[in-house]
Amino acid sequence: MRCSQLMETRVHVCRETDGVAVVVRIMRDESIGFVPVCDAHGRPIGVETAERSARIIRAIASREAMNIML
Repeated sequence: MRCSQLMETRVHVCRETDGVAVVVRIMRDESIGFVPVCDAHGRPIGVETAERSARIIRAIASREAMNIML
């Protein structure tokens, strides 16, 4: 079996300037675990994963909670 027989051809991407909320929304709406990140020319430059996004959100929430308690 070849990759061309398994791959998804409808690819959802985000831009390098998008915030984490945009990426999480794409993953949620499309039920996917990662999103390719593209530069201003539409070239892929990396990926964002659900796991990494969750870590970022937890870190932000933890920082905000610490600020509230101080």
